[in-house]
Amino acid sequence: MKSFIYKVFFLALLSMVLVTALKLAKPKNYNSAMVDKLLLLKKYQHQRKIVLIGGSSVGWGISAKQIEDTTHLPTINLGLHAGFGLMDFQSFVQSMIQPDDIIIFSPEWIFYENPNYHDPATLQDLYSNSAYLDLTEKSTYTKFSSLFLRRVMVLNYVELHPEKSPYRYDCMNKNGDIVSHCGLKPTGPEDYVISFERFNFEQFKQAFPFVTRPNTFIVFPPTQKRIYVKYVAKLNQLQAILSKHNLHVVNSVEENVHESSDFFDLQYHLTCEVREKRTETIIQYLRAFLKTTPK
Repeated sequence: MKSFIYKVFFLALLSMVLVTALKLAKPKNYNSAMVDKLLLLKKYQHQRKIVLIGGSSVGWGISAKQIEDTTHLPTINLGLHAGFGLMDFQSFVQSMIQPDDIIIFSPEWIFYENPNYHDPATLQDLYSNSAYLDLTEKSTYTKFSSLFLRRVMVLNYVELHPEKSPYRYDCMNKNGDIVSHCGLKPTGPEDYVISFERFNFEQFKQAFPFVTRPNTFIVFPPTQKRIYVKYVAKLNQLQAILSKHNLHVVNSVEENVHESSDFFDLQYHLTCEVREKRTETIIQYLRAFLKTTPK
């Protein structure tokens, strides 16, 4: 009996040591930056602020720093990777939002057609970060399976990209903007298509209820010209539906169309210079809005 008790005690102690070690081990890859973005949001949870929500088109395509410098409101850029989806951490984000906070929502096109979209492998990679699981209050089972099984298999301990690649852990500035590509030579967008067959407004509103807030602004994602030409009819139809429901849309789909040379690499990743110009358009709308709303 004593031998059995000792074995149980030893296994329990070993499990505690492993879990502690795994919590202290911080993965150093690009996806891990999402935790710092959420912690940044938590830092300002009790202050009036501007929050940018979307995937990498937001992280690379809108400057929170530029908005903050102009409005003098703390501005946090939550955009990093559309592969995470926008649902897994939505409850946490919503719990950090105050009634007078401003949301700038710029989902990639895939989220208009499928609000629940995510890439399972990419999201699972984020699950390997214990801080993310704690912030989003995942179940004990989820934490065990993600932290123990994946990390015991020695996954996600090191950077997966070369030092000069923008896809690294220290990719962002103090506002959460992706800035690691600033100064690097653009490679141009890869050939791609967008999946866009239908738009169900009720489904979209149910997934993202904050779109009906008076303080939420919708910005269409940056779109390559040749892609816009191919889908112009469907994209304009989507725009018309949003306008019909009186949502705050910053500008038209067409005004977010860019030349291939405006993109750093992938379909939504603008160069730093083009991002500044695009952000200025958003700032003009924010200035007008802030003039008519009390501080």
